[in-house]
Amino acid sequence: MKRFTLFFLSCLTACVILTGCGDKLKLDQTQLEMTVGDSVELSAGKVTKVSWDSSNDDVASVNGGVVNAKSAGEAVITASSENGESDSCKVKVTDKLISEITLSATGVRVEVGKTIQLEASYQPADASHVALSWGSSD
Repeated sequence: MKRFTLFFLSCLTACVILTGCGDKLKLDQTQLEMTVGDSVELSAGKVTKVSWDSSNDDVASVNGGVVNAKSAGEAVITASSENGESDSCKVKVTDKLISEITLSATGVRVEVGKTIQLEASYQPADASHVALSWGSSD
């Protein structure tokens, strides 16, 4: 029994040393929801030599595991190791929406035949697809 145990432990040690059995490529996230302009770093665990690829660079690019959200849509980020292992993360990117609009004046009365100039500002300043429309209740 001692010989079998020694043989088993020797084989297990050889497996870990020679093939890196303990270092499987596994991404820390399988899905990401991002907003245009966001960046998130993916980790491939203990595997150090990893190549990265995006199925749609127009939506999300990847460099060294850092995913950059570029435009609304979906992409799959794939990490591959030298020994042929791979894992992927599905990325959904949405537009950055306006969260607040502020007018230069509120509650203003305008005489008949007169005009006033209002200005609008919005947050975040880098919101996607900004198109403001103006209207009056009366």
